[in-house]
Amino acid sequence: FAQGPLYARLRRMRAALPLSKITDDEFDQMVTRGLPFVLGRVELRDGFLHRKNAQYIPHGVSKMRLFRNLDRAIAGAAPTLETSVEISVRFGGGFTPLPDIVVWKRTRERGAIPGANVLLIAEIADTTQADDLGAKRDAYARAGLAEYWAVDLPARTLHRFAVPQDGTYQQAAVFTEGSTVDSLTIPGVSVVFEIPDQFAA
Repeated sequence: FAQGPLYARLRRMRAALPLSKITDDEFDQMVTRGLPFVLGRVELRDGFLHRKNAQYIPHGVSKMRLFRNLDRAIAGAAPTLETSVEISVRFGGGFTPLPDIVVWKRTRERGAIPGANVLLIAEIADTTQADDLGAKRDAYARAGLAEYWAVDLPARTLHRFAVPQDGTYQQAAVFTEGSTVDSLTIPGVSVVFEIPDQFAA
């Protein structure tokens, strides 16, 4: 059936149908009912569901290395903040991403982290550099995220963006392995940018 003419016709019909955007509240309801998980890990971007890639070893190990370093720095300089891995953030306007790392002000809410509570987000890119350094970066800027870090694993660099204004970041810097990266949003927070030895050239 999957290779037959009926299947091909259904695919053409589906492609011809207009796509309906999902509101933030509708996405919350879907998550509560477990519907997105039929598709796997998803996030809401511009009102549409986007699948997240599977996480392979380089991405997962590098993410946890940065998380541990950032978590230690936050605990020392800003202990009232929380550092978390993969919790959805609701910015509104059809944008509820599922970031790799989030630094945020604690809340008693049980849903996604409110975007207003988020100070810094980091994404790890092993194969998604074009998105994390392009459309997704711009979406974070439009949402008003104060500071955004994007790690380009193949290039072994960390890109730091800050000061969102008019939908773009006004400040950008690139760091190489071994560099100290200071947060421009959270005073006293700095980490040494490391990539695990097994992934270094």
